[in-house]
Amino acid sequence: MGLSQFTIFANSGEIGRILSEGGYRQVNNPGAIYACTYGRGVWRADNLLSLSEPIVQNEVSRNISSTKIYPNPVVQNANISFDLNNTSLVNISIYNLNGSLVKTLYNNVRMSKGNNSSQINASELSMGTYLVVVKAGEEQEVVKFIKY
Repeated sequence: MGLSQFTIFANSGEIGRILSEGGYRQVNNPGAIYACTYGRGVWRADNLLSLSEPIVQNEVSRNISSTKIYPNPVVQNANISFDLNNTSLVNISIYNLNGSLVKTLYNNVRMSKGNNSSQINASELSMGTYLVVVKAGEEQEVVKFIKY
């Protein structure tokens, strides 16, 4: 089974042309995307482009940000730092890549607004890749580290 070559055309209000049965035919369908494959036909997806007023994005105020683990890769100990915009109850947990909880560093500990940091003792962890989940209120950030 070989790979098929294909071409994608986006039609945003102008007349486009798509390859069809040995020739071209004109298409005038604003907001459609066409995918043409060699010998397999033409597929169309409509209404992927909006012709209405653009949506104004509001700034989302995040309570937790700038989560970092250093050094990474970790040999024995690492530092985790993060910023809080408000004083919050914080949970910090370590998971393996299978999604199993390996270790809980903090469970509903009140941390103050501003930069917070803590040490991770990774000496009892086996070599591999881990995810640290920092949760403050309903928000969370996930960072990855490698235990060497």
